[in-house]
Amino acid sequence: MNMTSDEIRTKLAEPFHSSEIEWRVSTVFQGDKQGIAVPYVTNRAIQQRLDEVVGINLWYNEFRPWKNDAQLCGIAIYFAEQDIWIVKWDGSDNSKVEPVKGGISDAMKRAAVQWGVGRYLYQMDTVFVDLDDKKRIKKESYATLNQAHDVLVKKVQSGQSAESGRPVPSGPADRQPMQQAQQKPQELRFRVAAAQTIQNPNGSQHMAIQLLDLSKAQAEPSVPVFFRGADPKIRQGAVLGRVAIEPQAQNGQTYYVLTNYLVEQQGNQAA
Repeated sequence: MNMTSDEIRTKLAEPFHSSEIEWRVSTVFQGDKQGIAVPYVTNRAIQQRLDEVVGINLWYNEFRPWKNDAQLCGIAIYFAEQDIWIVKWDGSDNSKVEPVKGGISDAMKRAAVQWGVGRYLYQMDTVFVDLDDKKRIKKESYATLNQAHDVLVKKVQSGQSAESGRPVPSGPADRQPMQQAQQKPQELRFRVAAAQTIQNPNGSQHMAIQLLDLSKAQAEPSVPVFFRGADPKIRQGAVLGRVAIEPQAQNGQTYYVLTNYLVEQQGNQAA
């Protein structure tokens, strides 16, 4: 029996088991001892999902080189309702290890997200992990990672927002509920000493930011914080007001996440 397009969409978007999720380190800090891990669906799991939902003969993929150092992937699915093939494309830069093979693999992951496969992983909260001497995730951290994924799956399946209970806004204070003023009488102001936007393998983004506290009379070491999403206004030299920073504890370490801000002064223009 042929499924409708809505049925195909729903089945493609279903969460995966933790065993079908792999993790990569996207940001390293604390002297290369800790980092942020991001999840992505394995290509084997993507292929299995497409086989099971649309059939082994009703989908295909194709690849094209792009700009000499990147790859494009298109995933086509046949829809019997309209008697048409629909192709959705996405791409990725070549990887550092086995460049073309890695670029093709990541391009397929992103093309699959265009169809909703693994898209729920974009809602994953920031997960901090301990790293070994080669900057790889320590084996003992995988239990924590699997648990974080299982919690996300339960929220997705129950219809809750993955951010419920711990909001981590992806925009400035003028678009988000401001809670810091209710918690502290003074407003916190910081200058951005450095900011880096990291593209995660699953297509989402986060930022690693160094902040200088403007309330201090003397210069002190910058504070490292993380921000889920990307805002081009957060750049070196920018002044952030109405700042709220939320501590998060994982694996015996405390990390800080920027949850509220208002850009009061523009920073340096990107080169």
